[in-house]
Amino acid sequence: MNRTNILSKCLLWNVLRIYGFQIRSPGLALAILAMTIGFVITASALDFTTAPTVGTVSTNSVSIEWVTDENSKGALLYGTQSGSLQEMSYSPNHYRFHRISLSGLLPNTTYYFKVRIKNEKGKTFYSRVSSFKTHLQIESLKPRFKQHPQVNSIEASAVWLEWKTNVPCQSTVYYGKTKGLLQKQELLIPKEDVRLLLSDLEPAQLYFFQIHVKNAYDEALDSKLLTFRTKPKDSKFPLSDKMSLQEPVLKYAPVLSSLSESRIVIEIVLNRPHSAHILYGVNELNLHADSPDMKELHRILLKDLKPNTVYTYRIRVSGKNLPETYQFKTLWL
Repeated sequence: MNRTNILSKCLLWNVLRIYGFQIRSPGLALAILAMTIGFVITASALDFTTAPTVGTVSTNSVSIEWVTDENSKGALLYGTQSGSLQEMSYSPNHYRFHRISLSGLLPNTTYYFKVRIKNEKGKTFYSRVSSFKTHLQIESLKPRFKQHPQVNSIEASAVWLEWKTNVPCQSTVYYGKTKGLLQKQELLIPKEDVRLLLSDLEPAQLYFFQIHVKNAYDEALDSKLLTFRTKPKDSKFPLSDKMSLQEPVLKYAPVLSSLSESRIVIEIVLNRPHSAHILYGVNELNLHADSPDMKELHRILLKDLKPNTVYTYRIRVSGKNLPETYQFKTLWL
């Protein structure tokens, strides 16, 4: 045994005895020291308390932020190929919270990234690879009506309105029994061809309404002030008209949550209580997940998915396929 080891054991033994430990064996003292050092190292391991999260995304920029369990520097490695993340952006100060903004990106492009953190002692840790997609570049086109708002179907307590715009727009119908238009109905999914239901109306009443549309650049357009009159309560309608007034429509675009490498939750909100189903797959829509209860809000879990894979899905409501198709991509394993 060399002189250094002997001195280390003696010093540790004496320190422990000073603090009230009656330990007669230097070997036991070293064992306690090893356990203590192991605990300290484990407790202070560098890691993320909040994993790298994608913030605001535009056609050519993105912000990514994360939080670490101790002060550290950060570097963001990114690129268009998941196996070749060669471009870098730095967060050079020793902080726990970091945010990096990237600019000059290509529009409508999937980028992959991971974060490298390094503490003041030089310890390095990497996040797993994640991805984001920049938005499609769309020229600004001021909205205009290709088909002016009109009444499509009407009954004692409900009415269908329809209109068409030259570009996809979010739409709001302001309506009421006076020109003050105290009520509103929104359709936040940008569409060019819109059919929107107003329900819970009073029979045999004159209503005023106005359509407000807005494109992706917040350029807006208002229709003229128009009117319709609901039918009397005891009026008769063809069965097809009554059924059309119950037609299922998404009130908002589907919301994705709890996305991982193998599962995702899709939340949909309908205009009326209906059952809902998700048809999905990679090359074809050969899988399905169901929410059979009659309700407006559905949260549907898709599981056993493949990592880093693009899935296409479509929504079926009360046995009817809605026309829109959507996509999501699972995270890298």
